[in-house]
Amino acid sequence: MPKYLKNLLRPVVKEIFDESIDEHNRLADEGNLTQETSPKEEKQIIAEVMMSAGPRKSEDSGLGEDACGLILRSDLCFFWIADGTSESATLEDKSHRVNFSSRILAQGLGENFRKQILNSTQLKEKVNAKEDVISNLLKSSLDGVMEKWSELLNQIQSTDKVYLDSNFSEATGDIKDFSSTFLCGVLTTNGHLQVGCYGDSPFLVKSVGVDEPKIIRPENYRFFMRLNRGADNYFFNTSKNLNTESCCFEGISLIVAGSDGIGRLPELVQALAGKFSFGEIRSNFALYDPNTKDDKVLCILSLESF
Repeated sequence: MPKYLKNLLRPVVKEIFDESIDEHNRLADEGNLTQETSPKEEKQIIAEVMMSAGPRKSEDSGLGEDACGLILRSDLCFFWIADGTSESATLEDKSHRVNFSSRILAQGLGENFRKQILNSTQLKEKVNAKEDVISNLLKSSLDGVMEKWSELLNQIQSTDKVYLDSNFSEATGDIKDFSSTFLCGVLTTNGHLQVGCYGDSPFLVKSVGVDEPKIIRPENYRFFMRLNRGADNYFFNTSKNLNTESCCFEGISLIVAGSDGIGRLPELVQALAGKFSFGEIRSNFALYDPNTKDDKVLCILSLESF
């Protein structure tokens, strides 16, 4: 650029620059600059699962009676907790492989819930639009277990009905029950929470700006699969009450859910001593004695800012 042109433009550029600085300072003084220049607060879902095996019962040495899982998809976190009934019936074949038990039922409910999520489309859009997706996922998970167990039972009857006969006697009667609770949900980074449950698994939620958490106690029956011995064949029927419970919340910063082995939630909340940040929750759990001789699983989801 020619020197004479630089000299000609220098005052113009300085004037424009000075006006820009003055405007910037004026907006800052008026408080109108915050939205444009302040970095947007980003929230992430922090999740942790704590599990402990209780003392093994007679003829019940396996693990996985309490099952928990998490699936993170973009800004959503799906979770589930299943608690199989202790000391309930088990059916083993001649190779000692367990085909039916409350433990397998609990694990199967979680497996079907996971498959529903991974195979579903537009879940993110539906959840963010606050559509009730959990009710359908919960029902489909229950239906999936009923279908799979019925198919397996029919296969066994066609090839090894003697095996089924050997698991029944006059002393045990003509039925065997398998049951589990099942709680599932989804939390978004915007604090939208959906929870669905079958059974009485309690959970607590804490809202942004609220000091005390809210304890939710579902009033529902466990999910039952009952194996019946008929005159000529075996068949499953399930809980008569299939009215699952579901609820949704807004502005949630924390959810804590677990199996009944964790004890009563009011005592757990008391042990937290009003400290509900993620790190403090983990530390204060050391002060809490659930006083139960059962398997335990605890799932914590917290919204944290970065």
